[in-house]
Amino acid sequence: PAMPMGYAQALGALANGQPEQLVNQHRYAKFVLEHTTAADTVLSWSIDPTLNFQTGRAEPVAAVFYPYLVDSPISKRLEADYFEQLKNNPPKYIIDNKGDRVNSFDLDLSTNKSNSARMPYIPGNFDEVVKWINQHYKTEYEDKDVLILRYTP
Repeated sequence: PAMPMGYAQALGALANGQPEQLVNQHRYAKFVLEHTTAADTVLSWSIDPTLNFQTGRAEPVAAVFYPYLVDSPISKRLEADYFEQLKNNPPKYIIDNKGDRVNSFDLDLSTNKSNSARMPYIPGNFDEVVKWINQHYKTEYEDKDVLILRYTP
C-alpha cells in the first residue's frame, strides 16, 4: 500500500490542481471524484473537512460544524443560515462517515432524527433539516462505516 502523503505534499497536489493524487487519504474520496464534477458540492455530515479538502469539492453550507453548535446567541442564526443554504444549493451527495463517531454521528433517515444522545445541544431546526434531507435524498450506498445519499429533486 502507498505511504500516507505528508501535509506539504497534499497542499502541493491541491495547489497544482491534482486532487486525484489524494484519493488514498480519505476512503470515500475516490467515489466523490468519480461521481461528481468540480462544480458539484458535497456535504460531509461531520465536522471533518478532509473529504472536501482532498477532492476539491466545496461544502454547500458555511457552517460545516452545524450539528455541533453550542447553545449561544449566534446559534439560531447559524441554524437558519445552514438550512437555507442547504435548500438553495443542495449538494449532489451527502456523506455520513458513520465509521468516525468522533467527528460524525448517525443520520437515521427512517426516523427523521439523529442518534444524538451524546450531543449536549441539538440545533433547534435539526429535525426539520433531517426531514428535508429524507425527502430529497436517496441512499446510494451504505455499509457499517458510511451512508452515501444522492440528491433526487
